[in-house]
Amino acid sequence: GVPLLLAGRQVVTDQDLFTSESEMLRDPLYVHLDRYGLRWFAAVGFFAGSALWGFLMQRTVGEGAFDEDEKVALGQLSQRLTETATLSTAVGRVVLSNVTNALGFIKRAAIALDRFGSVLDVNPLAKTILAGADIRMVDQRLVMRDRRAQSIFNDFLDRMRIATDLDALAVAPIVIRREGRPIVIRVLPV
Repeated sequence: GVPLLLAGRQVVTDQDLFTSESEMLRDPLYVHLDRYGLRWFAAVGFFAGSALWGFLMQRTVGEGAFDEDEKVALGQLSQRLTETATLSTAVGRVVLSNVTNALGFIKRAAIALDRFGSVLDVNPLAKTILAGADIRMVDQRLVMRDRRAQSIFNDFLDRMRIATDLDALAVAPIVIRREGRPIVIRVLPV
């Protein structure tokens, strides 16, 4: 259903994905759901910034499929969910910026990343470090000259991509070797 939501649909249901109920019931997911008395779903698409999200609802076999009137009603949620998620994202960015700036006040460089490794915020002290050749930002990504440090950092990013928001990822400090004193990266979950 994701391509349909990206194309502008506000709501996607089973009927949008399968040509018949018998085809749907042969799908392994529906075979599994049937064990729990579940069958029908609807997903309301909305955006938080540029990220597509879906609010999913599942119905039992007895409740039946979502009809067109229900899809219209659910579609009205799409814009409100987008507004709420966009506001939440904006507030989160302000809070994140405040955290990186606070670390700057105690003379700590801070770089905030999203779960995919893209740089979200950089405090002024970190900007001076990123201006060097040992660690820099390329297309919103951190790139390190020390290949071993880059490999360790990439392994961390791979773990972060698949971790849930509830997981506290244990990460040893990442040491970027260079002439003079090394740069030490400490990962702090926010």
